Amino acid sequence: GPECVRRIAHWQLNEVATQDNYQLSVEDAYDIAQYDTVVFADASIADIDSFSFGPLDKQSEPGFGSHSLSPEAVVELSRTLFNAQTEAFLLGIKGFEFDRFEEKLSANAEQNLEVALRFLQPWLQERIDLMESIDA
Repeated sequence: GPECVRRIAHWQLNEVATQDNYQLSVEDAYDIAQYDTVVFADASIADIDSFSFGPLDKQSEPGFGSHSLSPEAVVELSRTLFNAQTEAFLLGIKGFEFDRFEEKLSANAEQNLEVALRFLQPWLQERIDLMESIDA
C-alpha cells in the first residue's frame, strides 16, 4: 500500500492527493469526507491474479476500535459523521512473503504492483477528466 501511494504521488496528477497510513483511524473519516473519490490500496493475500479493484462493499456492522479500522468502517463513519458522499474503492495488490519483517517488496509483489499501477493511472485520469467536465 505505502509503496503504491509513493509511486502515485510521483505522477503529480492534478486533483489527486495521496496519503499513506499503515493503519486507518477515526481521524481518517474526516479526511475522506473532503473528497469525491477515495481509493484504498493494500497488499492482499486473496486468491487473485495480480490485483483486484472494485467499490467497497458497505460494512454491515462497523467495527470501531481504538487502534485501527477497516476501509469500510472509515467510509461508513465518514458518511455518518460528515454526511460524506465519497465513492470508495479498494485496490488489493497480491502480495507475497508476509512473514518477513522488512519494508521491501518481493520480485513477485513488485510485478503485481506494476500491473496494478498500469491499470490505475488511466482510471484515475478518467475520473479527473469526468470531474473537470462536470465542473465546467
